[in-house]
Amino acid sequence: MGQSGGKTGDRPAFELVDMNASGAGAVAAAFANQVAYCAHAGAHITARVVAGIAAVLGSEAQGELLARIRDWPGAPLADALPLRVAGGLHALHLSGAAPELAPIYRGRNADDAGIVA
Repeated sequence: MGQSGGKTGDRPAFELVDMNASGAGAVAAAFANQVAYCAHAGAHITARVVAGIAAVLGSEAQGELLARIRDWPGAPLADALPLRVAGGLHALHLSGAAPELAPIYRGRNADDAGIVA
């Protein structure tokens, strides 16, 4: 997409990274880049969901899903890990199994990380 570093206007920028990167820092970089990609493409709700997940991952919150994401054995960006997790949350929202996600998907101001946690 040609954008790297800093911000362009009010859009967050993404970093050019090796799509096949794995190991320390790769999960955080994948989530940060996905937020920027989504915001750049106008997918603001997906950007909010992915940013919320990233914030929870960066916290001390625990859980089976969080452990699996943090310990991802492959290349999280190439594996589309941020979008897969966001897609799972979207499925929970659509099924009605997680009504607490509604404020995000309705575009309301909310504590996205608190809701996603």
